[in-house]
Amino acid sequence: MTTEKPPVGYEDDLSAYGPVVFDGVCGKPIGWGFKIVRRLGGERFKSLAKHGDLVCIEFGVWCLVTKKLTPVEAVAEYGKVTKLEVGKFGGFRFVMYGDTKFRNKWLDPRGVEALVLNLAESGVVVTAPSPPPRPRKKKDRP
Repeated sequence: MTTEKPPVGYEDDLSAYGPVVFDGVCGKPIGWGFKIVRRLGGERFKSLAKHGDLVCIEFGVWCLVTKKLTPVEAVAEYGKVTKLEVGKFGGFRFVMYGDTKFRNKWLDPRGVEALVLNLAESGVVVTAPSPPPRPRKKKDRP
């Protein structure tokens, strides 16, 4: 749902189209759309969600994201996946496309079949940090 025009009826409530969400590690744009520049009532705010994803980008600042950088586009822009780190239960931590590190889960390549196959073929190491050692239980002595 990519559009550079604000939804009908929201023209005065939204900024001009442009990058609105940036990755927290590399700072590259990963979401495009409109900042909400005027307070909307609850029903208008909920209704706006029909046109894209409503994302809080900082305390009290919301935006309507109509275009997200996809893993396939990231490969084309920054290079193939070179590293993927997951948590001990498999949760996404970060991914590197070429030399560029992204932390936003929108760019997790595991949901894209072609990239998952490419990960296996290219030998990309999926790492998980080692869990901290468990403390030893003290034995009760009589």
